[in-house]
Amino acid sequence: MTRPKRIVLFGGRLILTRELLIGIGVGTGAIVLGLILAVVLMVREDRRRKEEAQRAAWAESVEETDERPDVGMLIERQLPLGVAELSVLPLTTAPCGIYIAEDGAAYVTDAHAKTVWEIIEEDHHILAGADSVPDHYEVPIGGYYDAAYEESLFREPWGIAPFLDGYAISDPGNHVVRLIHAGITETLGGSASNMPVVIEQPMGLASDDTGNLYLSDAESGTILRVTEEGQAETIVSGLSRPSGLFVDGDALYIAESGANRIIRWQNGSSEVIAGSGDRGAKDGEVLSATFAAPQGIAVDDDGTIYVADTVNGAIRRISEGRVTTILAQQTDTLESWPVSPMGLCLQDGKLYVCDRFSRRVYVLTLDELELPEEDVP
Repeated sequence: MTRPKRIVLFGGRLILTRELLIGIGVGTGAIVLGLILAVVLMVREDRRRKEEAQRAAWAESVEETDERPDVGMLIERQLPLGVAELSVLPLTTAPCGIYIAEDGAAYVTDAHAKTVWEIIEEDHHILAGADSVPDHYEVPIGGYYDAAYEESLFREPWGIAPFLDGYAISDPGNHVVRLIHAGITETLGGSASNMPVVIEQPMGLASDDTGNLYLSDAESGTILRVTEEGQAETIVSGLSRPSGLFVDGDALYIAESGANRIIRWQNGSSEVIAGSGDRGAKDGEVLSATFAAPQGIAVDDDGTIYVADTVNGAIRRISEGRVTTILAQQTDTLESWPVSPMGLCLQDGKLYVCDRFSRRVYVLTLDELELPEEDVP
């Protein structure tokens, strides 16, 4: 008798005989599907091994220097002068938004794990968001569940800003804004809530000194202001996919992603302060400069504006009537960076940059950056 031919995948861990396939009525399509699954598993295994190797290398470097990096320490990885990484979070982290409190604690939204991280000195832990069922690529799918921190579920935590006695988190995947405070996660507003203003795709968040929360709705092209009492009103409309927000005094700065512009709203009126509206990466005079779907914005005490120019993979500066690229995408290494800068936060002369797709939080020491010659004082 002729022995049945076998298909062996992964060194014998998966064996399919021809007789078995015929016996269970599986045809050629199932065999192809099995081969595709095998390739997917191989990719996952390769990624896991690479991550373990990175962790081992990092641990070895720490042991050699007899130091234990924490959030207050910047880990240099062949980066340009003035650029470092804030990296104690898992390698799978996909940071979108960041807020640093007055006491130095950092809060980071993670679109991969669907969680919010809290980083205090040497301690980093998940503040809110439970483990959820993974998809076929082992990425948590998240969910929508208001509960205690460790039980609550997010679909896509994105922006973060202080509000009431906690932090507001935009969750565009669930069309809502969540509030984490006093150990619980609640819903502030959205299509699944009773708030009179329906939120379709909340993205950027910012708060002012009087306790108001501002949020951008990318889908409806509006900016909403929510009071501490829960009253909501639309203050800006007609925008094209607004995202990142920043409040400076009585001015609200808006990254208008869909129109490649930066908007300032003040005293009830809006004006374009940078960007011609065309997509590009041209520096120069503010209204002739170009951006490509900017999603993050921050304003320094001296009025200097920093923009996360997301599609260009760059950080831009608006100062004295000009737009300047202060960090462009580095392509001279195997791993290009930054890839897609999003959330920004300024603290003590440093600009923190969330890059969702390179899975890093970059830290730019502004007075140490190597700037273009025409911008060196």
